[in-house]
Amino acid sequence: MEKIKEYLPDVSSIPGIMFYSFISYWMIYALSMVVDRLMFSGKGEENSKMKKIIKARDVKKQQADKLLKKIDKVTK
Repeated sequence: MEKIKEYLPDVSSIPGIMFYSFISYWMIYALSMVVDRLMFSGKGEENSKMKKIIKARDVKKQQADKLLKKIDKVTK
């Protein structure tokens, strides 16, 4: 442990502050990514189902619009 401490910069120096803030930034970033994955892992399936439902609804609406246009052409 003493050998490792020799290679690490001192906390009170500017390079030490920069080094430890850099390390802590990336640790917080990695932790936030893990938490996001854990929190939203089940919701991905929910979102894809909703997207499929919305897409199917839009397709049905487009088909209905085409049919109404054909009916309008025939009745004119």
